Amino acid sequence: MKRFSHDVFHAIAALAATLFFFGTIQAQEPATQIELIFDASGSMWGEIGGVKKIAMAREAMGRIVDDLATRQNIEVGLRVYGHRTKSCDDSELVLPIGPVDAGALRAFIDEVNPKGKTPITYSLLEAIDDFRADAPGRKVVVLITDGLESCDGDPCEAARKLSESGVVTKTHVVGFGLDENALATLRCIVEPSGGLLVGAGNTEELAAAFDRIVARSLAHNLEITAVNDTGSSVYMDWDVFPAGDESAPVASGDNSLGNRGRAFVPEGTYDIRVESYETGDEIWFRGVEVVETDVTVRRAIFAERTIEIALRDGASGESRYGDVILFDGKGERLKMGDTSIGGRATFTVLPGVYEILVVDYDTKKEFRFSDVDLTDEMEFRREVVVE
Repeated sequence: MKRFSHDVFHAIAALAATLFFFGTIQAQEPATQIELIFDASGSMWGEIGGVKKIAMAREAMGRIVDDLATRQNIEVGLRVYGHRTKSCDDSELVLPIGPVDAGALRAFIDEVNPKGKTPITYSLLEAIDDFRADAPGRKVVVLITDGLESCDGDPCEAARKLSESGVVTKTHVVGFGLDENALATLRCIVEPSGGLLVGAGNTEELAAAFDRIVARSLAHNLEITAVNDTGSSVYMDWDVFPAGDESAPVASGDNSLGNRGRAFVPEGTYDIRVESYETGDEIWFRGVEVVETDVTVRRAIFAERTIEIALRDGASGESRYGDVILFDGKGERLKMGDTSIGGRATFTVLPGVYEILVVDYDTKKEFRFSDVDLTDEMEFRREVVVE
């Protein structure tokens, strides 16, 4: 009965480890959902410097769509207002949020015929239902408009409801061809969610404005990776603190998604702590300048060593179950593992000198390795044969 219990334990442990490993390497960041709300009201036939605004918008949108198509973990939808009638409910979700379809987006923008009013309030409220509320990840509205509300709605109140809906994460606005006073009127749309308000007066500025917003819409402007001194990824925990203040982090996490930690933090100066999950070793990056629209990257390199002990039956050659206990050079117990997974126990340790005790589960035989020096050597691997 005891042998049966051991075999069951071995199988369960091996299965659990396999599922954990598979789940870890398959994990992926949730997609960021972006809805573009595009102004196709009649005023888009107006000109800036002798060039029609709709022509500028089409060219800029083409660049924007091409850029979005190259990015990963982004889903995009398109809502357009003022393109069918002159009514105040002329706002249509022409492309539902999903994987970027550059051809469809380009085709619609190239053919759209501006003619109606500017129902910003109605469009913002309709956008709430355009997102998949139960899907993880950021949900972002980007309003591109060349005018102010023209349907007696209250876009400030609509933006507040959008933010309080719990669905939309951020609302950004690009004011196209607006003077400073008109642009300032739109500020109340971005304030409830802490979004960006950006002005643009030509094709280049419109494309640049959108680039800035996409950088903010993506889930991070700070990326942290951790490797050992052989270049292999190290599982880590990380915290980001305001520079000089370690009382409370502004962001924390690990690198279980894609072997990297990511965060969006306000522009500023930070101290970043990275801790190896296996060894507890810490690396600090002090005075890191993070800007709003760029991704700041820091790579922690840990000095780590590997100890691997396999346990095998001398007669049958099969793996055996046993405990493996690790001590430091002074005899203090550090870690304990067993050979239930693949017939071997593996430890990740800091450089140093170690003692290793192996105890076979059935025979209670003990095997010792003394003065295992991993100061310069990267690994210690041994197979213990039980006769």
